[in-house]
Amino acid sequence: MPIFIDNRGDGEKAVADILQRKKYPVVIQHIESGDYVFDDVGIERKTINDLLNTLMSKEKGHDLWTQIQTLKDTYKKPAVLIEGFIDWHDRQVSGVLLGITNGYGIPYYNSLNHEQSADIIGRVWERYGVARTAHQPPAAVKRGFTPKQIQWCMLQTIPHIGGVMASKILELNPYIFTDTSHVYNFNIKGFNKDSKDLLLRVLHQ
Repeated sequence: MPIFIDNRGDGEKAVADILQRKKYPVVIQHIESGDYVFDDVGIERKTINDLLNTLMSKEKGHDLWTQIQTLKDTYKKPAVLIEGFIDWHDRQVSGVLLGITNGYGIPYYNSLNHEQSADIIGRVWERYGVARTAHQPPAAVKRGFTPKQIQWCMLQTIPHIGGVMASKILELNPYIFTDTSHVYNFNIKGFNKDSKDLLLRVLHQ
């Protein structure tokens, strides 16, 4: 079975070139969900900048959490490949990664460059793709999200905000993302000062 690679993005092309140089079987084509697909595996590659840019994307279907949910719904073995240095002191980045692993149950790999990304993809293919019957990547299983559901997911990228607290924040502040002049009600048990301060910085960026 080949490694199917999405034909959009310079990064995917660069990784594909490295994989081909290493003699991995590669097929480049349009893939609806994921960037690297074989058998039941779907891997979404994100640079650190991609991760943050898609987090706040307002383009329908292109925000991070919709992509992650679609990946999970489409593949039995979804994974995210983060390319770049992960600064665990960056609360936004660490919050996103915790959301992916704890919120969606999806593992992630980390590489520092295209070469390392190709090595990781190659090793995963050697584990799951070798000697498997080739078949085309599946159509993406797309799930509709309401604006409130997206806001609920976005709030959980802030450290120490889980599902219950995110629901309470939205209950007390229904216009939190649309009216930045609103006086927020963050009088919620367990909502610590650091998380409040970070949320306010995000809202007013």
